[in-house]
Amino acid sequence: MLEALQARVNADAGLVRRGRYLTTTFLLQAGDISWLVSIFEGRIVSVTRGPFVMPSSSFALRASEADWQQFFLAKPPPGSNDLMALVRRKA
Repeated sequence: MLEALQARVNADAGLVRRGRYLTTTFLLQAGDISWLVSIFEGRIVSVTRGPFVMPSSSFALRASEADWQQFFLAKPPPGSNDLMALVRRKA
């Protein structure tokens, strides 16, 4: 699921431009599997799969694997189309 995230984001010039002021590392968790995603000036520089002992991150996004699979679809269904929709559904 996340293996292609770095290439997809970095290939989108508009997305990289919008994120050019973002430098952070965050934890993304799908069920029991977690990844650390590092971003430098809008480009994803690494996606590292856990497990981690004490990961250092600015924030964490956690949902079930099924919820993330729907979120990453080319045309996600209502309720899975953005992070706030997932929060409203308490996913």
